[in-house]
Amino acid sequence: MRIPGTPEYWEIWDIHLSEAITGQISPQEALDRTAKAWEAITDRLGRESQLKIY
Repeated sequence: MRIPGTPEYWEIWDIHLSEAITGQISPQEALDRTAKAWEAITDRLGRESQLKIY
């Protein structure tokens, strides 16, 4: 990804993926948490500006 916030998106993914791999949460929960966090990041950075850059 080459949009603002890329490191933040990947950090969230890494955290929740690790939680799923270690059995702390289910894979579905990892995906749900990641999606929720990514939505918040996108909203904070500006969805329209992210789309234009993408």
